[in-house]
Amino acid sequence: MPYDPNVITELTNPLGDANVPSLIGTTISYILRVVGSIALAVIVFAGIKFMSARGNPEQVKSAMQIMLWAGLGLAMIFFSYLILNYVIEAIK
Repeated sequence: MPYDPNVITELTNPLGDANVPSLIGTTISYILRVVGSIALAVIVFAGIKFMSARGNPEQVKSAMQIMLWAGLGLAMIFFSYLILNYVIEAIK
């Protein structure tokens, strides 16, 4: 098909976002969801490790530390998500 400069075509945005701040907010939101899912998986792993420790103090301590740090990471993810939503709403 030859090129015709008189033909007008409309290109749609495949990402669905109208501006750059919205695109950045959407991207960060998805990243936070993935990281939050990973943190929950780590907490489940630590719980399994805790249950399979069978009273071994070293393994119990290790599992508790994993739970502590994963919980703190999950709290940080939650608060960063709240801050992100506040900033996105302020930009709109």
